[in-house]
Amino acid sequence: MLHWPGPKEPIHYPADFTAAVKSAYPDFAELHQALDQGRLFVGRYLDDSNGLRMEPEEIVAAFTDGRRLDVLAAATMAVLRDALYRTWQSIVYPHD
Repeated sequence: MLHWPGPKEPIHYPADFTAAVKSAYPDFAELHQALDQGRLFVGRYLDDSNGLRMEPEEIVAAFTDGRRLDVLAAATMAVLRDALYRTWQSIVYPHD
């Protein structure tokens, strides 16, 4: 759905959302700064960086090598990051 002209910055992100995002992305300084500044670009960062971060070959190798917990951890993080993006959407576009 097209959102024009869109929300105005700064966005007042809830403290619990900000903390959850920073925890899920501890080394993503640009994302932290965008959160602190109330930037709309937070959504772009979240959208671009969510999803499973393992290639199919890595998943097969992990199971073959007995590292199924690595796959579980990657999938769990992907679920969390997707939830954070959906939460961002509900904060920025609450009526959709």
